[in-house]
Amino acid sequence: MKYKPLSRKNILILVGLAAIGLTLYLLSFFAILPEVQDFGETLHLTTTRWEVQETSQKYLEDLGLSLKGYRSVTYFTTRGAGVWAETYVLRQVGMKKTNQIFTEELPFWRWRARWYRPLEKEEINVWIDPEGRVCGLWHPIEEDAPGANLSPEVARAIAEKSTKEEGRFDLSEFRLIKTDSEKQKNRRDHIFLYEKEEPEIGEGRFRLKLRVKGDRLFGYHYFFKTPEEFIREERKAGIRKAIIGGLMVLFFITLAITAIVLFFIKFTRRDIRWRLVLILAGILAAWKIIGLLNGLPTFFSHYSTAKDLPVFVTQRIIWNLTGIVSGFLFSCVLLSVVESLWREVFPKIEPLTTWFKKLKPSNWLSREYIDGCLVGYLIFGALGIYSLPIGWITQRYLTSSLRAHSQLPTGILQTFIPSLASWGKAWGAALWGGAALLLFLLLLKKYLKKWKWVILTFVLLSFIGVAIEARSLSEGIIKSSLSLLGLGVAILFIINYFRFNILCYLFSVYFVLLLSNGWYLVTFKHSYFIIHGVIILVLAALPLILLLFAYLRKRLRSTEPRTFK
Repeated sequence: MKYKPLSRKNILILVGLAAIGLTLYLLSFFAILPEVQDFGETLHLTTTRWEVQETSQKYLEDLGLSLKGYRSVTYFTTRGAGVWAETYVLRQVGMKKTNQIFTEELPFWRWRARWYRPLEKEEINVWIDPEGRVCGLWHPIEEDAPGANLSPEVARAIAEKSTKEEGRFDLSEFRLIKTDSEKQKNRRDHIFLYEKEEPEIGEGRFRLKLRVKGDRLFGYHYFFKTPEEFIREERKAGIRKAIIGGLMVLFFITLAITAIVLFFIKFTRRDIRWRLVLILAGILAAWKIIGLLNGLPTFFSHYSTAKDLPVFVTQRIIWNLTGIVSGFLFSCVLLSVVESLWREVFPKIEPLTTWFKKLKPSNWLSREYIDGCLVGYLIFGALGIYSLPIGWITQRYLTSSLRAHSQLPTGILQTFIPSLASWGKAWGAALWGGAALLLFLLLLKKYLKKWKWVILTFVLLSFIGVAIEARSLSEGIIKSSLSLLGLGVAILFIINYFRFNILCYLFSVYFVLLLSNGWYLVTFKHSYFIIHGVIILVLAALPLILLLFAYLRKRLRSTEPRTFK
């Protein structure tokens, strides 16, 4: 069985759906239709890693702290993993106001500049907000370090004076609600807790904690105090999420074990075509190595000063090498099983080796490659018809289930070359994700035989997940309906447009990931990120650029005058 190219009718329908979806995006963007925002969408970085390091160094020197003998590492991070405060505010005031609060009032995304000395407890941490302003300080020192023995009143005056001189907070907007003092061996430490009068968000309040050790301000922390009742309720709801998470882990473990067992069966039967497997596994391993080298700026971000530095470096190198080797081996297992199962389940369809040959320059004008580009680039707009209304419904009627989950690609921001990191992640996600999905589908098709049972299994798994996670009956009904609609859309696209064309899937994942990362970076307010954002967008268009290049080269060759001997 050969691949049946997309008909003109299907292409026109896909183009029309993409046009409608893009129109909805534009109307939403210009606030003509209800706006749908992601958490963190309004973040605009204005500083880079090395600029943050210089800012933190100058700030600490102005405080009179000597950095002689200190090492430093700077990386982009968030305020915490729990995100109780962000989720609470989101459900109280909506996504738009939440984005404004956590990008302007209380930065959720921050640079952390860490200054440390190996085998010493004392270190200095400075947090810099996206605008390049200091927004946090933490300076733990030894308990028996010398210092002044001040009264709470004098220590408070020092804390407020230092805060006023920095100009970060206007303490006239705060009121003191708590004071703590602790006598150390050679000094007295103080903690002053302030609460902001405005704004009030439900039962939550903005607070500022100042720490004085001896006669110096050694730390301050601005945060949102989330009501305890809300946190308790979220933890109860978290049990359901933990169940789903546990089931997902169990599912992937089962899938991995199945892949390993099938690999040994296929290996003993000599039913593995090693050439394609080794090439793809080698590409993934090479990208892993490139990614590790590209991420060297954050190599020491989680270094514990209680550990000897050479020991830490050795352990990290061994751990990374182990990860590369084990990743390569499992890639071989996964890809070989998928390739063999494909030939077994679909004996009349071209094998995967043939599909990957379509990526060669000689096949850039093949119908399979052209259809892959069409589906890959138009799928984003076409899915807008589904995703935007889902966003409207979720942010309007399912606010109690909203969580502050950011899509911001924080991992690529602190690498040497962000565009290279994004490119590698896109290809890696397309290859790894495609292989895992294919393995699951092929196993279902192998043992369930008919497609209707495969589809029914997907529907049941989706409904089980929704039923466990839903907080109420009404929420469960809405989410189940949306889940069913999403499955219907996915099945429609797979049947009408993917048609066993692996390139359609690869280009879809590749394009969407690079488009989202590139869009974030070009909206930042620093030329460094904007340049890399443009590069990412160009890389997203690379398959289409190669197609146009092949077409133009063919046209030029056809117009060259022929010479006869």
